[in-house]
Amino acid sequence: MLDFVQIANQFIASISAFLPKLVAAIAFWIIGSFVINILFKSVKKILDKKDFDPSLESFLLSFLKLGLRVMLFAIIIGILGVQTTSFAAMLAGIGVALGSAFNGSLGNFAGGIMLMLYKPISVGDFIEFGANSGTVSAIGIFNTTILTGDCKTVYLPNGTLSTGVIVNWSRHGYIRVDVPLNIESNSNVHTVKEICIKAMLTHPLVLKTPQPEILIMNIAQGSTQLSIRSYCLQKDYWEVFNDTHFLILDAFKEHGITQGIPKSILISKES
Repeated sequence: MLDFVQIANQFIASISAFLPKLVAAIAFWIIGSFVINILFKSVKKILDKKDFDPSLESFLLSFLKLGLRVMLFAIIIGILGVQTTSFAAMLAGIGVALGSAFNGSLGNFAGGIMLMLYKPISVGDFIEFGANSGTVSAIGIFNTTILTGDCKTVYLPNGTLSTGVIVNWSRHGYIRVDVPLNIESNSNVHTVKEICIKAMLTHPLVLKTPQPEILIMNIAQGSTQLSIRSYCLQKDYWEVFNDTHFLILDAFKEHGITQGIPKSILISKES
């Protein structure tokens, strides 16, 4: 028969031996959480004073709190009598397994860190990357979201984005709007230049500085190719681009200026 008294005594002895460890672990958890919160707030104040990027600050603070919580949990496990070496080995095994399973995601995660550290792009910037172009709407941990001109949402992996060639249209503050145009070779270029600049300056979104300009790009048989350039804020690009065509065409009709035939069309006719 089982000696219930002996079993009860052993159980009470075990509880008595474990209870101080449990109390110490609970106390350490409370004190440790309090210290973590104070440290978290202190680091946040320092980052705020340094004018860190909000997305980068949130990213770093989240990992700081997570890391401190893991450390606190490991210490408490040790207080309760669990071998920390076994716990560390288990975490290492889990880390290796996750690293193998999410190799691509970890690359994107590292790319997200690089984007937030070096800031080649920011939310609201208009960028080109490969065949995609649009306004950056969000920079996440694993991918960056852009909204294209035709209202498509494109998700770019941060790993590829951080190592590729990015064209940022917004970083300079304003952007140039190019309108190619052909006029007849017998047209007075100086008159055309004056008319085009005057027409573009009537648009409220075209910047006065830098001033619009007209460049001769090519002189071919029966046609002179011009590049009509104006400047505007990035957010106004497409509106200025479209409106400039109408303004110039209306100005040409008003002054009786005839457009020339593009060189490519002339070559096809001659052939």
